[in-house]
Amino acid sequence: MNQGEELLVLIKAAYRICKILKVDEKAHPFLCIESINARLRNKINGNEGRQHDLVAHVKQSLLAFISFYRVLYAFCGGDVAFMNHWLNVKNKSFGVPPRDMLRTCEGIERLNRYLDELRAHND
Repeated sequence: MNQGEELLVLIKAAYRICKILKVDEKAHPFLCIESINARLRNKINGNEGRQHDLVAHVKQSLLAFISFYRVLYAFCGGDVAFMNHWLNVKNKSFGVPPRDMLRTCEGIERLNRYLDELRAHND
C-alpha cells in the first residue's frame, strides 16, 4: 500500500468516526479532505521532502484522532449516546467540553492522555 492509499484509508476511518461522534469535519481542518488536498497540491509544486513531511503530519493527526476514538469507545463501553454526552459536557479538568478540544491536534493528544490516565487509574 502506498502513502496515498494509506492516507485515504485513514481519512475514510476519520469520516466514519466523525459521523458517529457528530463531529463536523469541516470545522476541523486536519480532517477536512478539501483542506488536505489543497495543502498537498500546494506542496507538489514545491520541495518533494516538504510534501512528504506534510503527508506524515496529516497521517499522524488522523492516527491520533482514530486513537482517541478507540480509547473513548473503550472508556464508554461502546455506548454512542454516552460518548456524545461525555464530549458535550464541560469537563473540570479542561474547563471546556471535550468536543471543543477536538479542533486541534494538541487537544486530541491531551484528550488521549487524559483518558489513558483515567483508564490506568481504574484498572
